[in-house]
Amino acid sequence: PDQVVISILAGCTTRALSNALRHDVIVRAMPNTPAQLGKGMTVWYATPQVGEVQRAQTAALLSGLGKEIEVDDEKYVSMATAVSGTGPAYVFMVMESLIDAAVHQSRLV
Repeated sequence: PDQVVISILAGCTTRALSNALRHDVIVRAMPNTPAQLGKGMTVWYATPQVGEVQRAQTAALLSGLGKEIEVDDEKYVSMATAVSGTGPAYVFMVMESLIDAAVHQSRLV
């Protein structure tokens, strides 16, 4: 019961995790891709059952990925997911599709 579960599952709320795991001490975090280089930004939310020491440990852990910010409402994690997590991936997919189309068209000429 003292363990903190840290989730980076996009779109999976702390309520869903709590129900599935039958555990209430949960942190939901959304790092972005620059985290792979230690230059990322992670937005995270902790359930009320996460203690101050556990929050400090979580902040220390996540700061290894770059900057971290704890938010007081889980909706901000969802917003960060859309803006800096999966949102840019969709833009890159569109760009890749345009490149593929151009290559395909160049073969027809």
